[in-house]
Amino acid sequence: MKRFLSLQFAVIFLLSGALRGQELSHLAGAFADLNLGVRPSGLGGAYTALSNDGNALLYNPAATTFTPYIGLTAMTTKIFSIVPASFLGIHYPFERLSLVGGFQKVGDDLLNETIFGLAVAMRGDELFDENFKFIPWLDQMSFSLSLRFLLANFGENADGGEDRVRGDGRGFALDFGYYFKMDGIRIGATLRDALAHFRWNSSVRGRYTQNPPRRLRFGVAYVKPHLRFSLDVQPAVYTDVNTRVFSGIEFNITPWLVRRSGLAQNTGGIFHNKIWTTGFGLYNMKWQQFRVALQAGYRTDELDNALRFAIDIFWPPH
Repeated sequence: MKRFLSLQFAVIFLLSGALRGQELSHLAGAFADLNLGVRPSGLGGAYTALSNDGNALLYNPAATTFTPYIGLTAMTTKIFSIVPASFLGIHYPFERLSLVGGFQKVGDDLLNETIFGLAVAMRGDELFDENFKFIPWLDQMSFSLSLRFLLANFGENADGGEDRVRGDGRGFALDFGYYFKMDGIRIGATLRDALAHFRWNSSVRGRYTQNPPRRLRFGVAYVKPHLRFSLDVQPAVYTDVNTRVFSGIEFNITPWLVRRSGLAQNTGGIFHNKIWTTGFGLYNMKWQQFRVALQAGYRTDELDNALRFAIDIFWPPH
């Protein structure tokens, strides 16, 4: 157990070392973490240690290496019941690695943001050669590297008048992920926007750079055949943001009906930004080699209540 805890803390320390604390995040509201996946959202966003399906690009692609089937997810919603948002993600397992891709689009003519992403994940025993065999449980952990391309356009709304501000933006972001499983325990960690660059082009300000802030998240989950419990922590690494905690529980009412609920909120400060979520999934609908799941979720917070729907499709790679 001491070796187990030491190893997990070592990985977390390495990820934490890439952060620079006590600085301002300079977060301008663009490309915010919207927790778009319906199943993850139903769990309060606590999905870092459970992310083994088409939602993986949004959370932790490293968790897909132990999943032997292909997973596709498509979802849609309206943020604040006004702004359209959609996500399409896929996970495809190979013999030695796992590929994860995704496409996210949020917004309208006033402001829209688009993300294309691709990630590769490998188990530890496939990634490292025999010189690293001294690391315990190497075959039970995995690592991922994600590259996301960020695109934005604003000011295309005709009702804004001839003097409206127009422009666009282009950039990229590099993410790292880690995952470990042992019996019913799952551990995950991600460093989002570890290396990122974004450049705006505005009709008023011209060209300027505004890079996304780094985000570190840790997750732990307890998994049994008919019960899943998950907990995520996103520590405050900048002085102008708060530590955020996510928690969720999911259980089978029947073999084909899954119920889930969750809670997310800030710790410390005045603005807790508390979000309650609930949802369900209908599984085991089959057509030839395909399995189909229908997902629905509902979230309520201080600004908006929103319904979310998704369809998941699973099938064997061969």
